[in-house]
Amino acid sequence: MIENDEKDASLPTLSSTPLKEDLPVEDPKLEASISQVQELIKIWQTYYRLLMAAFDKSKELPPDAEEQFQRVKNVVAERHDQFSEVITKDHYVAQNILQMVKRTISIRDFEKASDVANDKTLMEWHEANILLFETLGSLEFMKHKLSKVSETEHKKADRKQKRLAAWAKLRANKELYAVLKYGLILAALVALWFSPIRTWFVEIPFVTKRINDFRDIFGMEPLAGTGAADRKEALTPQELDKYVGRYRNEGKVLNMRKEGSTLRIDFPDGTTSPLTGQSPTSFTAVIEGPASFNLNEGGFPVSMQLRWSGKSRRWERLAG
Repeated sequence: MIENDEKDASLPTLSSTPLKEDLPVEDPKLEASISQVQELIKIWQTYYRLLMAAFDKSKELPPDAEEQFQRVKNVVAERHDQFSEVITKDHYVAQNILQMVKRTISIRDFEKASDVANDKTLMEWHEANILLFETLGSLEFMKHKLSKVSETEHKKADRKQKRLAAWAKLRANKELYAVLKYGLILAALVALWFSPIRTWFVEIPFVTKRINDFRDIFGMEPLAGTGAADRKEALTPQELDKYVGRYRNEGKVLNMRKEGSTLRIDFPDGTTSPLTGQSPTSFTAVIEGPASFNLNEGGFPVSMQLRWSGKSRRWERLAG
């Protein structure tokens, strides 16, 4: 019995074993970048020691100085592309590291250089050295942040980043983006036209009125089955004669005239709009929207409420 208890205690429980998705994320590419920067820093420090030995003209260079210098040159030249990918903050300085090493054929050249040239070389070295440590610190901070993120969260963020990158790439191609954009709009319109939604949409009274107003402008018959034809016949041509005339508001005069079986308004600014009647007091202008008439006891309009130039106005009918 004791043996069974000991065996059970040694088995990991479900709650104590972390799932793979909950483990901290490890990024092999990030680890490789950190190693490359650390390697470049070591090489750069070796290069600095050689520089200082060459600048000190009171002492002889070590016997293996030339060999060390050529080794530094070979490593920097071979790994230049990798180093440039890692150092993303300032590609100019990364390029300058290679140029500094390449332009010196031998370590002995530094012994012959002037003080001005030596000072310039040291300044360039310090700029590159600062950049290398900044890059290493940035990568280490990224590693620290990544260690606090689970694999599930990392994959989710990575998928989001890829979607955003793909979307940005698509939008950068203006021709392709325009084709897809208008293609989707056209497809949506076609789907709407051949779907039951179109019938429900057209049956909305406001939409029906606007469609019929535009059909009337182009001399087309009202939509079948919407009752628009009945509404147009609700006011006979003889009844429409009552509305014909001039209407004034704050010194501005519009003209109401009959055009076939409908009315048309000529606004003071020169624009014109058909006026469709739904009842003796309720009309709709295509351009300015609803219009309502006040009638006297004989059924003749004495004034009209109609929006014009961004403002709802009361238009008094002029005599004559």
